[in-house]
Amino acid sequence: MVSVKCKACGKRYDYYEHGCCPNCGAYNRPPQRDRVDADGTVHHLSDADFLNNTEKRRRSQGGKVCFERDECHEAQPRKVRRSPEVGGESYSPFTTLRQSKGGKKKSPGRIVAGVIVAVMIANILPLLLTMCSVSDVWEDISGEVFDVEVGHEQARPEPLPDGETEYTADLGDTFIWWDNDAAVVDVAMDEQDGYAWVELTMWRTEAYDEPVIFYDTVDGWQEKAGCENVSQLEDELYIYHYTLEAWDPEGECYAFFDGYNGNVHCEVKVPLTMQLEDAPSVELSYLPMEQSFLWNDGACTVVGAEILEDGSMTEVQIAVVQDESFEDPTLCYISEFDGMEYTAYCEDCQDLGSGMFSYGFYVLDRMPGSDCWACFSGDNDGAPYEVRVLLENTEASEEGPAERGEWFTVGGEEVMVQDVVLEEKGNTLNLQVFVERDDRFGTMPILCYVTTDGQRETAACQSYIAREDGNVSYRYKVKNVDTDRGMSLRFTDSLGLTPAVTVPLN
Repeated sequence: MVSVKCKACGKRYDYYEHGCCPNCGAYNRPPQRDRVDADGTVHHLSDADFLNNTEKRRRSQGGKVCFERDECHEAQPRKVRRSPEVGGESYSPFTTLRQSKGGKKKSPGRIVAGVIVAVMIANILPLLLTMCSVSDVWEDISGEVFDVEVGHEQARPEPLPDGETEYTADLGDTFIWWDNDAAVVDVAMDEQDGYAWVELTMWRTEAYDEPVIFYDTVDGWQEKAGCENVSQLEDELYIYHYTLEAWDPEGECYAFFDGYNGNVHCEVKVPLTMQLEDAPSVELSYLPMEQSFLWNDGACTVVGAEILEDGSMTEVQIAVVQDESFEDPTLCYISEFDGMEYTAYCEDCQDLGSGMFSYGFYVLDRMPGSDCWACFSGDNDGAPYEVRVLLENTEASEEGPAERGEWFTVGGEEVMVQDVVLEEKGNTLNLQVFVERDDRFGTMPILCYVTTDGQRETAACQSYIAREDGNVSYRYKVKNVDTDRGMSLRFTDSLGLTPAVTVPLN
């Protein structure tokens, strides 16, 4: 038996029986049993000689006996391999084995601390729950006392039944929205041409969010209108403005309040359809052109119209005789996309003098060839009305010819043809006419001529140059012109209000 002391844990064990330390697993090589003489002879000591020699060396006080020993790295105790830390402590299978065998006890301090923490939780938790419940009771009591003092007891709503998060409130009823009292106190509406402008007056303790309005349209769909702007009347009183397109007065319409009360999602609906006052009916009249009617307390007559179509692009000019122009008419037309009626607003207004005004409209989606009306809306002593005049192109009658260098009137302006320049190139004729007129950008004259085969033709102006002094030069280019036959320029009124004037050029 060779007893070896483990240099890692200090335990002794039989080297030949275990090989490694049974306590910690470290390897410890026993002391060397080789003895080397002075002449270099190596002797292997038996167990008895080794123990005797070791005891002698311990008792030896004088001199020092040296033995040559073989170098071997196994003489050093092997380090224990440790795994990564687990739970804040180093983990090793040998350590686990040692703890399981040795039965290492837990620290008494930890046990005492755990008992103290458990006792504290068991005593403090019921106290906290009791305090929370008392706080809720006190909040309810204080709220009721406050309501009685300020006189708002009737304004507070009844508590909702358990589990109810969606309900309907009538106009004037108080409900809770975002943990604050709110109520719809008034609704005002103005409806015209399929549009409805709604003003929603609300009383609320705090302006946190904006409601929306759901409504039915004339085509059977349900749409949502968001708030466009908010105005404040006074403290806790606000007006929310909405625009409803294609609103159906017979359909459903309600204000919708979506929010949270505490941690509970709630939805409140306030019906508006039955709360809106009926808008006064509009007296609608259809009249032909040249018939007078009353508009804004004055006589009004549509005396001329010009409708120019270029595919779905339509330009409309109307001439109106009226006492005073402080409001523009509108144009009602049929759209080529859905066949429904739409409204266009005036884009150009001119004072033609003598109480005559011209209004211009430009439409991109008018159904070609369909009817269109000039609409005049007003209000006579609180009774709204609308007069529609069916527009038709007017044709100017012909007037006798005017000579060059002679002033004449057409379309309310003075015009005079000053000079004409002709230039022939083969069968092509280039013509330039110099005209002096009041309106440099008025209606361009039309060239009338006869071809070599006797046909009467007309040609529009290809280009013009307008000068600051009022002179305008018009250029025409035509082919196969019989210059021996008469050529002339015809000046017309675009609205057909005055007769056309023809000026001979040769």
